[in-house]
Amino acid sequence: MKSVRQSLVASTVLSLAAVGLFSGVAASPALAARAPSCVSTVTDIVGPYKHFVAYNGCNSTQRIKFIVNFGLDSPCYTLAPDEGKGFLSPLATTLDRIDSC
Repeated sequence: MKSVRQSLVASTVLSLAAVGLFSGVAASPALAARAPSCVSTVTDIVGPYKHFVAYNGCNSTQRIKFIVNFGLDSPCYTLAPDEGKGFLSPLATTLDRIDSC
């Protein structure tokens, strides 16, 4: 009886581990949708920071997120048409891309 119980516990743990491993795949940055090409970016240096700026040149509101190499990504921002948004990041970072969110 004990070996059956141990087998059930082991299979449950393995199942939960598999769910945990595969649930992260859906949230992977590689699977995130890129922002449309009508969203443009500029990078400036402001003191010890890089200032990434996104501009919404689209005809509709866009929700965007700055994806940063060697640093933290931004939260999701909502940009109306013709609106811009800046994001400060440490100088050593680079902007990888802008994703929709």
